[in-house]
Amino acid sequence: MKAAEILEALGQIEAAARVLEAAGRLPKWKKECIAKYSECQDEKWVGNCHDCLRRCQGQQKWPDDMCYDPRKRN
Repeated sequence: MKAAEILEALGQIEAAARVLEAAGRLPKWKKECIAKYSECQDEKWVGNCHDCLRRCQGQQKWPDDMCYDPRKRN
């Protein structure tokens, strides 16, 4: 899969998640995964945001040891 296809797919997933979230149908852990992923991408966190999103979806918890805001680490 090419990078552009991955980004398009993620955009579609995010759009669908927003619709479900608006309807109150997403579980709390998934909302947190999506929020952390958005922060990771927007704020250029350390780590691969895509891999961390996938891990979060599997573990239902954001992998703080893999993807994090370097400004909040000492």
